[in-house]
Amino acid sequence: YFLLEMTDTTVADPTLGIKRPELRAGEVPAGGCLAGWVTFVIPEQAEPAFVVYDGSERLKWRIVPATAKPS
Repeated sequence: YFLLEMTDTTVADPTLGIKRPELRAGEVPAGGCLAGWVTFVIPEQAEPAFVVYDGSERLKWRIVPATAKPS
């Protein structure tokens, strides 16, 4: 359900989990959550812009570049 959207609007699908535990799909218990890592391979010269969740609804989290100063 997760994608990585680049600044040029191309997307990368998750790859095999590198960091453990890997996030696995499953039923979320009432009042609970699922936990784990989602791994992406970022092509050279690409700039990640958003992490996108495309499940029951579409949500986007902006990625702040490491060189940006917090406001």
